[in-house]
Amino acid sequence: MQYLNLDTIKAHLNIMPDYTDEDLYLIQLGDTAEIQVKNLCDTDLIQFTDECGNLQEPLIQAMLLYVGTLYNDRETDSHSSIVKHPHGV
Repeated sequence: MQYLNLDTIKAHLNIMPDYTDEDLYLIQLGDTAEIQVKNLCDTDLIQFTDECGNLQEPLIQAMLLYVGTLYNDRETDSHSSIVKHPHGV
């Protein structure tokens, strides 16, 4: 992950920082979310960073929405509705 970090993902998902059983999975979700947002922007995300390399906050939030959707709907036959992109992205 280039723009998200594990602590931010855990805070977004209300996961205690000391719970580490799913860390690898959460990192994979973060990587996937970054790729999805990059694909939606159809350009390198570096164009949306400030001079310190921080990505614009709306794009971080879009990534976190993806992470939350993927985390909560782990299977395609979930009981929740399946959407192509999380609402708000």
